Formats: sequence, structure tokens, C-alpha cells
Amino acid sequence: MFLSMFLISVLAKPIVFRRKPPAGIVYGLAAAICFLLFFIFQYVDYSSQQAYFKDQIERLTTSNWQPPRVSGNVTAVNSTTANSTGTHYINIPMPQNQNLKDALTALQNDLNTLQNGINSGKTTAKQLVNNQITAFLDNYGPIQNSTINLTVMGLPGTSVTPGTNVTVVCHYDKTDSTYTGTIASNGRAVIPIKIGKATPGYQVNVDVTAGNANTRTSFRVQ
Repeated sequence: MFLSMFLISVLAKPIVFRRKPPAGIVYGLAAAICFLLFFIFQYVDYSSQQAYFKDQIERLTTSNWQPPRVSGNVTAVNSTTANSTGTHYINIPMPQNQNLKDALTALQNDLNTLQNGINSGKTTAKQLVNNQITAFLDNYGPIQNSTINLTVMGLPGTSVTPGTNVTVVCHYDKTDSTYTGTIASNGRAVIPIKIGKATPGYQVNVDVTAGNANTRTSFRVQ
């Protein structure tokens, strides 16, 4: 750009504008000075960058800085014997947590106690629910000392027929209450459940069995 300004000032202006050559030379000298200052500024900026990089290299060379390393033993595995991706593995030692070990030990002891109770007959595993019958309540939020009705119905294609005995077990927070009934000729059994002094807010689970069919429902005392 500065070179173009210089050429225009020296050559074009005397011809196009019919100015005297000394006037063109003056414009050309101004352009040349600007051109020279541009190169001086570029050189100073380049020199300062080189000095900065040199200083950083000297700092890193004279310091004791080392890149971060992974602790532990590094074991290189031949890619032909490791896997098809050629992965290399690093053996990193894991610290032993005493609290974790104690928790695992306590869990194993609880499992052993449960298994021993089942083997000795003191603990009975709950029967799986197959939902081959339908059971519903007329009130899922009863109050204390009230009575609610549980209706039990056999589903089509099941073994629940009129005359099938029905057993209902309500699991309260401190005790269980058992009720019985029989499927009537209309395919239903309506069993009244007395709430009594049940704990308010506690969800009472109700297991219903009719022959080989069973289901589960619940209610919460208000």
C-alpha cells in the first residue's frame, strides 16, 4: 500500500494533475517515511515476541517442573495378546476403606442370618403375587374404629370358582389380622375388615389368597 502511494505521488500526480515534479517528490517522501515506520513497528513487535518466548524457554529449562504422573506400576501389555484394539493397561493401587469393609461384613452377616432363619423354619419367604384374582376396597382412607369392605373376584379362566375359600391378611405396623370368606355364586366374596386402633398414616398392606390365586392391595388409616 505504501509503495503504491509512493509511485502515485512520484509518477501519477505530475502527469494527471499537471503538478510540478517537486510536489510529487514531497508526497512520495511522506509515503516512504510511513512505509519505513510500518516496517520498524513490525520488527519491534516481532523482536518482543521472540524475547518473550526465549524467556519462557529459559524458565522451563532452569526450573524443576515435571508433568503430572499417575502413581502406581505401569504394565505394558502386548497388543497381540491383550485384545484386538491393542489397549495398554495401567495398574493403579486402590486404597483400602475400612468403613466399606465393615459395611460389607455386616451385610454378609445379615444375609447369613436370614438364610439360617429360612432353613430353620423361623422365617417364611413371601409368596409371589400372580394377580389371578381382583381385590378392591370401598374405602382406601378409613378412620379408626371403622369398617371397610374388601371385594374379591376371580378372573375368567382361573381356578377361582364359587365355593373357593378366601384368606385375607392385613399387615399393620405391629400386628397382622386375618380374615376369611368364600366366593359366592356370583363369583364374589365381600369380606368386612375392622380397622380398630390402627396407626394413622401407616400404609397397611393386604395380602389376598383364593385357592392358588393371590393378589395384594393396601389402605392408609386417616
